[in-house]
Amino acid sequence: MGSGPRDAQAAVGAHHHSSLRPAPLRVYGPPAHARRARPRPAGITSIALDASSPSCCLSMEQGGGIGLTFFRRKRLRVEAGSPAWTGAVGIDARFAGLVERLRVEAERHPLAYRRKVVLAGLLGYAYVLTVLLALLAGTGAMIWMLIVARGAAAIEAKLGIFLGLSAFALIRALMIEAEAPAGILIDRAAAPDLFALLDRLRAQVNGPAIHTVYIGDEFNAAIMQQPRFMIFGNRNILTIGLPLLQGLSKDEAAAVIAHEFGHFVGGHGHWAAFIYRIRKRWMQIAERLPRGIVAAVLRLFFRRYGPWFNAYSFVLARAQEYEADRLAARALSPALAAAALIRVTTRGDRFAASWTGVWGEAVSRPDPSTMPYRTAASYLREEAEDELSVLEYALERMTGLDDTHPCLKDRLAAIGSDPVLPPPFAASAAETLLGGRAEELADELDRNWWNAHGNWWRTLHQMRQDEIAERDALAARLESGDARKAEYQRHAELVAEMDGASAAIPFYRKLLDRFPDAADVRYQLGAALLYAGDDAGIVELETAAQIWRGLGAPAYRTIIGHLHATGRQDEAEPYFVRLDAAEAHDEQAAAEANQIDAQAELLPLLLSDEDRRRIADTLAGISGLKSLRAARRKLLFGDRDQIIFLAYPGKGTDPQQLVDAITPILLEYGDTLGFGAHGTTRWLGKKLRAIPGNQLVPAVKG
Repeated sequence: MGSGPRDAQAAVGAHHHSSLRPAPLRVYGPPAHARRARPRPAGITSIALDASSPSCCLSMEQGGGIGLTFFRRKRLRVEAGSPAWTGAVGIDARFAGLVERLRVEAERHPLAYRRKVVLAGLLGYAYVLTVLLALLAGTGAMIWMLIVARGAAAIEAKLGIFLGLSAFALIRALMIEAEAPAGILIDRAAAPDLFALLDRLRAQVNGPAIHTVYIGDEFNAAIMQQPRFMIFGNRNILTIGLPLLQGLSKDEAAAVIAHEFGHFVGGHGHWAAFIYRIRKRWMQIAERLPRGIVAAVLRLFFRRYGPWFNAYSFVLARAQEYEADRLAARALSPALAAAALIRVTTRGDRFAASWTGVWGEAVSRPDPSTMPYRTAASYLREEAEDELSVLEYALERMTGLDDTHPCLKDRLAAIGSDPVLPPPFAASAAETLLGGRAEELADELDRNWWNAHGNWWRTLHQMRQDEIAERDALAARLESGDARKAEYQRHAELVAEMDGASAAIPFYRKLLDRFPDAADVRYQLGAALLYAGDDAGIVELETAAQIWRGLGAPAYRTIIGHLHATGRQDEAEPYFVRLDAAEAHDEQAAAEANQIDAQAELLPLLLSDEDRRRIADTLAGISGLKSLRAARRKLLFGDRDQIIFLAYPGKGTDPQQLVDAITPILLEYGDTLGFGAHGTTRWLGKKLRAIPGNQLVPAVKG
């Protein structure tokens, strides 16, 4: 059970929006000089705080890069960034039949199935090598033509360089790089009891030698193999999390380590390593060749091959989990193996949940009152009142296609054990195997955690102080009666964030009294009412979806979730039909709103003089903006008009940065599709110049 992203700030991005604030999509991807974003109501598509990890990452509910694709006949389209085309953990539902057929085949003819998996893996290599040979052959052909031919040498030289560099990039992408182990290095002298246990377990299961041991910060254990130089075998690295040792007894920890040894025992280990290397290699190719012609050629194949190979090898990967469990049961006992599985589930859940409390202090304190890993030593070794309910919940989960690990119920049944809570233990594995070093390691992990995330903690704390000041200032402005709708709404959202959704309900109601057609506010009111257990929120959400069709899908999902949570599954059925229709509409609306061509009808912006002044004043703070033209477009599938803008950068200014800076400003006034001025957008500039009042920023020298 992992503990989350290691780098909080990389996961966050450049902007922060509260989870209850209408927010633009933050877009990541290659410079494309284009950006399209829609104003989103609270809690639909925004940055949400995940406090269940050490890094308290801010994660995007809907993410992905956005890139610009240029088409002939004067058409521009903003596309969602390509998803990863390899390395999926779960299995696409369309391969469920294949997985079931292979499961039966693996039970009847295990060796034949494993050979088929090898052939399936080699198929990917064959395709990549074919592309590589084609690149090398093309490079050789260009070199030959340069030597023997006359004439267009410059073109041949450029093409030869391009093909050669592409081949070199592909060769580099095929080389698996050793992963740097995470954790604190520990040796035999510092933890003799731990190494004695490793020696005993290795002898019992005939496992591989462990060359290096690291104490990690996750509730997990894993053995990683790093290839050594040329033919000299692998270097085996064991990383075992201190929280795992704090939450298990010595014998239970031994069962976990025996399970990890089981992944590398006999021929079973060779199959595991083979599948791992293939998936690792495809993932590295995807990361290192994200764009370009070579990546496009590979993507055409791997978009089909990747999901298919994951499905084809899925049965083998799951069988390896069962086999590792059985080996642990034989090495110790079925009872101990079962106790380890159950304790990892219950204590791992407790460790993950503890981060919510840790990060929850960030809004009220500039530093934590207690450090997480030193504190975990006490609460992870103790019994908890909810431990049985956590186990019962875990036992309800069924084995599916979303993970190669079987569900807990099936794993226990496979080793012939009953799902009962193991008895309390007197001393944890950390105390028994690490002795006094356990506290030192906890302190070191705490220091490492704070060094990595302390700045982000302080940022969160300052953000909350700023939000408190903003809330108080808005409250005073509301009292004066001069506030705009956006200020009323922001105040209600801040109240909801700080004091709870129920506290914000009166403010949403007052806001609707002033702006009865504000669908996004009605959505927020409906969601807050349902959160407070009031079914009146259903009507508010339905009304919001009627006013603004773009709210249909999130509104119906919220209603369905509420009805399921209150045990009224039958009442939820009609909303699934509405949800399907709303999602189909959203797809059509997105396809329309993400592109524009020369036939699009553009109209003047419906902005007041005050709005224009406010926009101009804000845009004046963007350096490198030479000029900005904008107009309004009516959408067939959209409920509201769309703002189309073209940003003209000054010399040395990145158009993508301009588009990224301008989009949030215009987003307050409606759905926005923006582009950076470029040769291919010249036709759009001509259309915009013909619209009265198109200049939001007059042309300046630069």
